[in-house]
Amino acid sequence: DFGGWQNTITSHTSNGFTRTGTNADQASYMAIRTGGLGVQVGTFTKATGTAPVSQDLPNLGFTPQFYHLGTSGWTGTAINVDRDSRNFHGAFDGTDQDSAGSTVDDTNHAESHSRAIDGEVLFYSTNLTIDGVVASATAAAITDATPSIEWNPNDAVAITIGYYAIEAVVALTSEQEGHQFRDDDGTEITATDLGGQDTNLTRDKNDPFRLRVLTDYIGDPASEQTTWQERRVGDADSEWRDIV
Repeated sequence: DFGGWQNTITSHTSNGFTRTGTNADQASYMAIRTGGLGVQVGTFTKATGTAPVSQDLPNLGFTPQFYHLGTSGWTGTAINVDRDSRNFHGAFDGTDQDSAGSTVDDTNHAESHSRAIDGEVLFYSTNLTIDGVVASATAAAITDATPSIEWNPNDAVAITIGYYAIEAVVALTSEQEGHQFRDDDGTEITATDLGGQDTNLTRDKNDPFRLRVLTDYIGDPASEQTTWQERRVGDADSEWRDIV
């Protein structure tokens, strides 16, 4: 809600979203395809302690690879009355962090300013020329679901900050942790073991048996059908055959 108009996303569709607002002005938007990665949006209130002061973002529910912060403000509250506006944004991708701000003097419609700062995820200024930064945040290394920022300098104004974050890609790896040969003399639960875990088995080729394999996964892979292969000892790698 800014200057008397509002925009609200009311629903998502298969190829976009539905927007409602109080006027028909053209609106800009950004859409990101995340490929199934988690996305979190929300707001939090800036810490007001004496600098330097550390502050954690709200729990995102995942470790992010990227997050964006933004805040804005203006003078006056009456609709359709000239006012000064300020907008500040910044982002951190786990390696680089940069921020930018802009102001507009709506009183005389003639003055605007902008400023960018490298190495800071967000800053905030209360004057139009942005030459007096009253609060500035630096992002710490992302290690968990509650990324941390440090305000230095900082003021005692509890401004509202919006954010969105995108989940980090976790490499999916698998490793066979163990195997167990079992007799074909019952159900999956009641069948008996043939020797201990990770013990090789010598058995006539016509005698049926079962093989139980324990696989460790790093990450959270989706459910999928796996294919087992076999080859005789001493065969070349090209001799692996699917077990149907």
